[in-house]
Amino acid sequence: MTSYAEQIKHRGYSELPVIKRPSKELLSLSSLITPLLKENTEIKKMSKKEVLYYSRSFLLKYFNLHNVPYEKKIGHIPFSIELSSSIHPFKLPVKTISDTDLFYGCSHEVLIFNTKAKACSSLKYRWIELSKDLTELASLAYTHEITHTQLNHLPDSIHDYNNIEFLSIFLELVEASESLNKDLMRIHDYYRLRELKEIITELDQYHDTTNPEIHDILLEGTSYLHSTLKAYHLFYKYIEGDINLRRTIMVGIQRVFNHLMSVEDLLAYFNITYENSIDKELFKSHLRGI
Repeated sequence: MTSYAEQIKHRGYSELPVIKRPSKELLSLSSLITPLLKENTEIKKMSKKEVLYYSRSFLLKYFNLHNVPYEKKIGHIPFSIELSSSIHPFKLPVKTISDTDLFYGCSHEVLIFNTKAKACSSLKYRWIELSKDLTELASLAYTHEITHTQLNHLPDSIHDYNNIEFLSIFLELVEASESLNKDLMRIHDYYRLRELKEIITELDQYHDTTNPEIHDILLEGTSYLHSTLKAYHLFYKYIEGDINLRRTIMVGIQRVFNHLMSVEDLLAYFNITYENSIDKELFKSHLRGI
């Protein structure tokens, strides 16, 4: 089985996330999350049609989405064939999967490798998965995965693998903030910040591991750690900003989707770094607001 490190390199990233023990500041920030994890709120169930409708309405309110490379398998192994085309991301098949949490989402991709260079030469999308137990959270998860389809196959749209989840998480937050259900942000944070706390705990306990399986988990966790902190930082600027700043942020994201700038260019424009995103006051303000 291909290791997570090898998968990252196959996607064209020359540098892997650096696994570090969390700083005192990060551990202190993690402690703020604990009270939130004790709370849970009833969440509205939805049909698949409703889930897709709310996500699509949100995304089309702000963005022009581009077609994506799609691969469809016809028949069964060993007689299956692959048919490739370019389709709108909303036309990607959506499958619902049992035994997953309510916030589950996954975009299934296939990589075609150049065996000599050991680098990704082509990425195509096959389908998107959501939890079989569909709720309002599934709309946020779908938005997350559609955002990936606008970035993952474009070379140099994201230079640092630590930023691969940044825009997907940021748009979850914006969509949750615009929901008519005022509890949706708290429900969203219950899952997203619980994951953040778990990552910080794992890094603190196993940062010096030599176990390859745990190492892979920490590599993925490190990218989620960086992306989550930066997404909440930009969201704080977005919520606190006036209409012009909000428009500037969304126009910047569209420029990233259009391949006119990178995610790192966007982060630099708004002065968002990993270090300045470890901000207890920012998270205190956010948690008070929900």
